[in-house]
Amino acid sequence: MSGIIGGGGSKSGIISISGSNAPAFSAYRSASFDPGTTGSWYNIYCDTEYFDSHGKYDTSTGIFKPGVYGKYFLTAHVGWTTQLLDNSEYHMRITDHTDTIVAYSVIWRGVGPNDPRHLECSCIVNGNGTTSYWQAAAYQTSHPDTVIYGGTFGSRFSGFKLDL
Repeated sequence: MSGIIGGGGSKSGIISISGSNAPAFSAYRSASFDPGTTGSWYNIYCDTEYFDSHGKYDTSTGIFKPGVYGKYFLTAHVGWTTQLLDNSEYHMRITDHTDTIVAYSVIWRGVGPNDPRHLECSCIVNGNGTTSYWQAAAYQTSHPDTVIYGGTFGSRFSGFKLDL
């Protein structure tokens, strides 16, 4: 990989992924959104790409389907813009094409100030080269007004093939 991604999400230099670490992608949610629901999972569609070396990330579905056999490193991050409620749970996960959870993170908001508003999870997975794909999702147990954070430092999803 050559080039860099500058702070604040601005692109500085040229991103070029090639060789054994491709395909690779990094995307973020451009704007905050209200999932309008509690008690169910909702996909985190990252609709803006920093880069996508081979066009394998779909910004309309939030799915990364590399189509190349190998091991992949995946990481996802979600943030909430609103204060988390007392005695609430906030979850995030990465699932595969069989809806199997491959990475998971949870925070439970007890009673008190300075609650965390961000979750991140990462994993290494096997891609079969044909049907394998992954997507990120979030869940909250309460607070219907909770908003998922967008922007370059908000919710994001990235992955690349490992050179092993």
